[in-house]
Amino acid sequence: MRTEPLVQIRNLEVRFPQTEFSLEVESLTIRRCERIALLGSSGSGKTTLLRAIKGLVMPTAGDVAFMGATGPISSTQARMRSVALIYQHFNLVGRSTVYENILAGCLGRQPGWRILLGLFPKPEREAAVRAAEEMGLESQLLARADRISGGQQQRVAIARAILQRASLVLADEPVASLDPETGAQVLSALQGAAAYHGQALILSLHDPVAARAYADRILGLRAGRIVFDLPASDVDDSQLAALYRGDAE
Repeated sequence: MRTEPLVQIRNLEVRFPQTEFSLEVESLTIRRCERIALLGSSGSGKTTLLRAIKGLVMPTAGDVAFMGATGPISSTQARMRSVALIYQHFNLVGRSTVYENILAGCLGRQPGWRILLGLFPKPEREAAVRAAEEMGLESQLLARADRISGGQQQRVAIARAILQRASLVLADEPVASLDPETGAQVLSALQGAAAYHGQALILSLHDPVAARAYADRILGLRAGRIVFDLPASDVDDSQLAALYRGDAE
């Protein structure tokens, strides 16, 4: 199962009006249960690639094909449900409780009237509690999300992704706003949750050490292009230096 393609990108191009930046990916395959790290300087295209995979930006050309359990997913709504995105700044509703934020992970499976009335089925409520327990948040369930620490807020975001039952989790600089110790704890929790739930994981990072520690495969991006795609164990210091110096090949 691990070798089956989950996402296949072909001749992808993303351009933005009134800017010179473009993302161009000729070919990229993401397989089930893979752990991938994206490395590159700010503006290299890491976030744009994640957003293109999620379906938040429309390609100028090319295709991002997502494969579900029964074959290709063509519905935008189904694809959005199948891909979870964890943000650098948590993207939680601060005035809502930890429990309510985690429950947001199941919104894509619920009819609108249940959402409006806050009537979530018992299995979803129980699953939200289990996700909180998995992230060590059981004592924080009724706390407001904006009253807990940054590390705990990111764990809430991970628990929400667990409840979403996504096949692919994208994490866009998930520890950039955290101290190194807390960041390592969050990355470990994220890696462990993805492995336990059989999710593929793509991490956008700035730290090559973390990329080697938490990913099986590293993609180096520069100026909107993938300049290397290698097993994490094969990426050496000279390649990283060239990537950030701007002359990677």
